[in-house]
Amino acid sequence: MKKLTLLLFSISFFSLLNAQTKVNPAIKSYGTVFQLPEADHKPDPSIKYKIIVELNENGSKPDSLNEYIEALATLVNLHAAEGVPKENIQMVVVLRKRATYAVWQ
Repeated sequence: MKKLTLLLFSISFFSLLNAQTKVNPAIKSYGTVFQLPEADHKPDPSIKYKIIVELNENGSKPDSLNEYIEALATLVNLHAAEGVPKENIQMVVVLRKRATYAVWQ
């Protein structure tokens, strides 16, 4: 039992040492991402990204930010964390049906 406890403690300790850093480079309050310097695929900072998104659903929690809008913040922060300037990220969001309630919250 001692060996198992020691093993679990060691795994937990070393996994904490390798924990990634949370960042919010573009949108400060939402869409937190982890920096992954060893990632295989990274966005090219010289490209202009044109993103069109259509939202049809309202969030599942009416008293908080729509989780779909939170996902858009994450998308922007992912690009910004890898050095894509804000000027190179152009996003259009179309709200339809129940997603329009997100504007009123």
